[in-house]
Amino acid sequence: MSDFKVKDAQYDPAREALQIEFENGTKYQYHDVPAMSYYGFINADYQIGYITDFLNKNYEFYQL
Repeated sequence: MSDFKVKDAQYDPAREALQIEFENGTKYQYHDVPAMSYYGFINADYQIGYITDFLNKNYEFYQL
């Protein structure tokens, strides 16, 4: 699971697009993510859990 540490996250509020990059270089783009969900992710104690338990289940995403 160490490969799945979040390295960077960028959010475009105009497009409601969230891009997450992991330490292993993998990047994912999430669509139609409201700002509240982005802030929830940024402030989560366990970001990987937030991704798997919330973002992946509620928003369309694909690997870049």
